[in-house]
Amino acid sequence: MKSVRLGNVWVPPVTALVLGAMVASFLVAGLVANFVPSLAALLRYLPVTATDVLQGQVWRLFTYALLHDLSSPFHLIFNGLTIFFFGRDLEQRWGTGRALVFLFVSVLLGGAFVVVAGALGIGSGAALGASAYALALWVAWGLTFRDRRFLMYFAIPMKGIHAVYMALFFWLLDAVSLGAVSAAAHLGGIVTAFLLVNGVWRPNAWKLAWASLLERLGLKKKPKLFVVPGPGNGPGGKWVN
Repeated sequence: MKSVRLGNVWVPPVTALVLGAMVASFLVAGLVANFVPSLAALLRYLPVTATDVLQGQVWRLFTYALLHDLSSPFHLIFNGLTIFFFGRDLEQRWGTGRALVFLFVSVLLGGAFVVVAGALGIGSGAALGASAYALALWVAWGLTFRDRRFLMYFAIPMKGIHAVYMALFFWLLDAVSLGAVSAAAHLGGIVTAFLLVNGVWRPNAWKLAWASLLERLGLKKKPKLFVVPGPGNGPGGKWVN
């Protein structure tokens, strides 16, 4: 897979592929819905719903990410800009392989959370769009570049970690609102970011957190420092270990 050049900006292959697929699927879906009514019914088989997935239509766990709200191009534009700005840095850092894994897991977990929420009776029905992936990239970028300063929405200066807090705040608003936004899919994206960035790809972070918890519970003693004789290179001929 090769990067794509947009003017003076190079877009890594996975990011370029996702953006291209989003735009292409939006155009195709729009043309079908408006000019080929005989095929428009097929679009109903793309969004993810708990009922349909539990009845065996498991492809919906992935296809929902391709179809955006045809009545509002801003759904596509917002997700596309988020993926463009955060996805490039992360893919350049991770490489193509990890970027593909992140895409797969975030879309899958986003869909799975929609199914679980629907099965529990707390979901908002069908979900569509790449919001789970976009929000996963947003949070992953903030966790990866915690101290990097940037302008959110080209206007609000903040650090990467503050972007994580903003994403969590937006999710909370989605969760308590009565709108059509799928908070369950967004939560799946957020969980993906924390699992992969702070977990699977940083196993030592989990080990340190577990060790710290055991120490707090008094189940493990803190390691002690010892002064041992050295070859005379350290202060006073000794090293602290």
